[in-house]
Amino acid sequence: MARPAMALRKVHHLPKAFPTTSSALLRISHLALPAPFLTPDVQPSHATTRSFHSTQERQAAPAPATRRRKLDREVRSAHAQSWVNAGRPSYSVDSDGLSLYVGKEGQYESVLRDVQLEAPALYEAGIRDGVIPRSISYGKFQEIGRRLVRASFEGRPNANAIKAISSDVDAIWRIGFMTTHRDSGLKIWILHSCARAKARIPVVLVARQQLRDDGVPGDTIWNKEVAKLSNQGFPPAMLLHAKILSLRGKYTQALELLEDKIMPCLVATRDRPGPVEDITLGGQIESPLRLGAVIFASVAARLEGQGRKEAKDYYEKSDDWTLKAALEFNDIDALVDYASLMMNNKDYDAYEEAMAKAATGGSAKACFFLANFYFRTSLGEFPTRDQRALPAYDPDDRSTWDLEPGSTILSRFWKWWAAPIESSIFEYKNLAFEWYLTSVDHGDIRAGMMAGLLYRDDKQYQAGLAWMDNVLKGGLDADPLYGPKALEMVKHWNDINYEIAIPKKMLPVR
Repeated sequence: MARPAMALRKVHHLPKAFPTTSSALLRISHLALPAPFLTPDVQPSHATTRSFHSTQERQAAPAPATRRRKLDREVRSAHAQSWVNAGRPSYSVDSDGLSLYVGKEGQYESVLRDVQLEAPALYEAGIRDGVIPRSISYGKFQEIGRRLVRASFEGRPNANAIKAISSDVDAIWRIGFMTTHRDSGLKIWILHSCARAKARIPVVLVARQQLRDDGVPGDTIWNKEVAKLSNQGFPPAMLLHAKILSLRGKYTQALELLEDKIMPCLVATRDRPGPVEDITLGGQIESPLRLGAVIFASVAARLEGQGRKEAKDYYEKSDDWTLKAALEFNDIDALVDYASLMMNNKDYDAYEEAMAKAATGGSAKACFFLANFYFRTSLGEFPTRDQRALPAYDPDDRSTWDLEPGSTILSRFWKWWAAPIESSIFEYKNLAFEWYLTSVDHGDIRAGMMAGLLYRDDKQYQAGLAWMDNVLKGGLDADPLYGPKALEMVKHWNDINYEIAIPKKMLPVR
C-alpha cells in the first residue's frame, strides 16, 4: 500500500497537552537575516558565535478578534484588493538564473529618499535583532545603503559592486537587506549581487529558490556552492545540501549529514529563534527533524515497494522524527502532519490544537484547513467541543452529537481555547470566517472565495461579491477545482433562491 502524503502512519498514544513552545538550537557559527527580508517577493560577515535555531521565526499572530461587525464593506473590500495586488515582480534572468534587473532611469532619487527615510528605524531594528554588527555605526549603515542604491542603477547584479564596498560580503549582505524595505527590485539586486560575490546566505537562498521539490536537482553552479559551504560546516547549507541529496535519491548520504553533523548539535530551548538564528532561513528549508522524517518515509516507501520487511523500521523512524518535530519543537509542517493523523483517529481535540499551533505559526494551509474544519463543524459534520465533552460522546455514533445550534452570541476567537465556551454552530461559523481572513493574509486565495461566500450567507452581497471579483482577478479562475465553482457562484450571486453547494474536496481539513 502506498504511504500517505504525510510522514505519519501509525496511531500513537500521546498526551493531548502539548509541551511549552520550544525550538531547537544549533550552536555553530552562522549569519542570517530577519525572515521578512529573506525572500524579496520571489521564491526562490565574519561569523559570530551565536545559538542557531532550527525552528523558523513565527511571523503570524493568532486569528484576530471578531471583525465582521466592526469593519464595513469598503474596508474589507480594500483589504481584499491589497493582497491581490501584492504580486511578484517579473524580471529577466541570465544563464545562472540571476536577475538582469537595473534600476529604472529617473527613479534613483525616489528610491534613495525612501531608503534614507526608513534608515533610522531599520538600523535600530537591525542592531536590536543582531542582524547588523554593533561595530557598524549608523553613519556607516547610511553610507553603505546609498552606495548599494547607486550601484543598482549603474548595472546589473554583479559581484564587483559588492566587493567595491567591502571584502566582507556577508556583512554587506546583512546591511543591504536591512537597508531595503519597500523596493522589491533593489532587494532582488542586492540578493543576486551578493550571491555573485559568494556571500553565504544569498548563495543558499538562490539555490533554494531554483530548487524544485518534484524533480532531481541538477549540478548547477549554486548547488555546487551549497555543497562547498556544507563541507565548511555552514548550517543552512548543510541542511539544504541534505535536501538536495535526498531529492537525488542519495538517502544514506543525506541521513548521515543530518544525523552526524546537524542533529547532535540540537538542544531544546523555550526561546523563540532570533532573526539571525534560524537554520531554516525563515522557513525556506524544512527543519532538520522534518526533513529527516521525509527522508525516512522515502526510504521506507522504496523498501516497501521491494517487499522488504525493513520498511516498517523506517516508517517508525519517520514517525518518531515527525512526532518530535511537532510535539517538542513545534515544527509547522510536522504539526500539520500530526493534526492529520489525529483527524484520522477522530481525536478532534488534538487535531484542533495541533492545527491551531501550525496556523498561528504562519502556515497559510493550516489556516485554511482549520477554517474548513470550523466551517464543516458549523454544518454538523464534526462535533463541537461541547458535544465532544459529553460523557456519552462517541465519535463514531452521530446520535450522541447534539447538532441543534445554541443561542449564545458570537464569541471572540481567544475565548474558545482559553476557557470553556458554549460552542454554538454560529460561533464555529464565525471562527471559520476569521481563519479564512487570516489564511488570506498569508496568501491563500482559496480562503478569499470562502470569505466571500460567508459574506453572502450573511446577506452582505456587495461585500461578498467584491471578494469574489478580487480572488478571480488574483488567479482563482485558472484553478481547475475552485475556478469553475467561483465563476458559477458569481453568475448566480444575487439570486436569493440559488443555494451554493461546496463539495467536500474543496474544503480539505488536512
